[in-house]
Parts: sequence; C-alpha cells; structure tokens
Amino acid sequence: MRAVMGGKGRYWAGVLAAGAICGTAPDRPLPPATAQSREVLLATTTSTRDAGLLDTLLPIFERRTGYRAKVIAVGSGQALELGRRGDADVVLAHAPDAERLLVDS
Repeated sequence: MRAVMGGKGRYWAGVLAAGAICGTAPDRPLPPATAQSREVLLATTTSTRDAGLLDTLLPIFERRTGYRAKVIAVGSGQALELGRRGDADVVLAHAPDAERLLVDS
C-alpha cells in the first residue's frame, strides 16, 4: 500500500476519515447525563488541527450529538499522555504503536 503524502491523497484520506466518523454518529442528539458532561475534551496533534480536518468534522459531531468538543492540539506523545492520565475523553494522534499500547493498557 502506498503512503498518503499530501495533495489528492491527503484530501481523500480526510474524506474517508470524515465519512467514517460521521457515518458512526447517531442520527439524533444523545441527551447528556449532566450539564457538566456536555463538553468532550479531544487531545489531538497540531498537524491534525492545522490540516483543517477538525473544522469539517467537529461541527457535524456537535450538531449530531449535542456535545461540544474542546480541542487541545499538541504533539502525538503529549496527546497520548493526556489520554493515559485520563485528562482527555478522546485522543486522535498518528502514532499507531503508541496508540495500541494506550488502548491495551
């Protein structure tokens, strides 16, 4: 499989990611358990933020779920550490081996 390196490949990778995320979101907003739980903390990488992917995905997520996403954009290692400590609800990074270790822990 060929690595995706910018240009059209990056565009289609973003389209596929958006489709996967939006396709799995519920059809109607989920009621939050409490007023405090209306915010989801997303730890992600600066490159994900800078690519504009979140600008496309987050409005759809927020509209469909009723939750607001607060984004912390840092390096992959820092994003994964936030997740490991429980300081983030969701981690979106690009370090597959480190992500597997986090999920398995």
